[in-house]
Amino acid sequence: MGPFDIVLSYGGPESLDEIEPFLDRILAGKPIPPQRREAVVRRYRQLGGISPLNAQVRAFIAALRPELSRRAPGSEILQANLFAAPLLEEVLASTAEKIARANLAGDMSQTQIRVFSASAFVGPTCQMRYRQAVESVREKVENEIAERLGITPRWRFVFSEPFYRAELFRRAVANTVLEARAHALLENSHPVVLFSAHALPEEESCSAGYRESLLDLCSSVARSVGLGQRREAGGLEQSCPSDWALVFQSASGSPGRPWTGPAISEAIEKIAAGAVKDVLVIPVGFFFENMETAFDLDIEAASLCRTLGLSCRRGKTVGLSAEMLTMTLEFFTSQSGGTGSSVVYT
Repeated sequence: MGPFDIVLSYGGPESLDEIEPFLDRILAGKPIPPQRREAVVRRYRQLGGISPLNAQVRAFIAALRPELSRRAPGSEILQANLFAAPLLEEVLASTAEKIARANLAGDMSQTQIRVFSASAFVGPTCQMRYRQAVESVREKVENEIAERLGITPRWRFVFSEPFYRAELFRRAVANTVLEARAHALLENSHPVVLFSAHALPEEESCSAGYRESLLDLCSSVARSVGLGQRREAGGLEQSCPSDWALVFQSASGSPGRPWTGPAISEAIEKIAAGAVKDVLVIPVGFFFENMETAFDLDIEAASLCRTLGLSCRRGKTVGLSAEMLTMTLEFFTSQSGGTGSSVVYT
């Protein structure tokens, strides 16, 4: 039976009614100040309660399915989310039921579950969080199936690894930069390029190599597209046209904790104090469009740029690019789950 291929993400609400249940799941057990939660609710309401993430993942799966069916007949590709429908627990429960019943019917082969999480970088909230979530849900589902059917499904899980050094990923990001810069150059604009990623608590970022993996990618892409030297946040006010910097956005949680920086807002303010008046934001830390790109960049960062007299452009996320579809197909159709994958348990 199978294999089953799962595209796993955080998920997001798709209506006003789904905002509160989504936040209940994602914030459970976290000491988030009430005013911070309400600010997040207001952001979702401003966009009609709809995060673009789920639709992006559905489009990603739809683009993968025809070629995946050709390369791996009998495979099934599924969407699963940690915090919004279709929930991971429901997807794994349904999958386990199919496998267990096939096992009871005499098919005792081991079914491979290949899990692709769109998280390119190293860090505790990146690939490891998805693995831990699957392991927790897997144990619960196995116990329920064993109690009800008297058998544990014969399955094994294969996970994608951080892919920030994958050539196809780097090429996709480089193409995004080149396309966005080409539009800017047509208007005689020479923007500072800000590679943006999600902020983490500083202690988590330092211990896990998050910032280092981001800088590894950004430095490589900058060289490949002919950008100039990276500037630290304090040097952005003297930026020359080809400068670039790594910045962070969407810090959440306790404001008393130090977060990775510089924040994108700080970088924009420093640029506005200098001679360059054009900004190009590349959301390198986000595989798909989501609330962080749709609100934090397209509304907040763009509004700040206008207020300070800067033009602001944004490159696309790379999830639906041909390079990322090819990379994901290679992961799903490889015998072991593809280069950079690992079987963590059976």
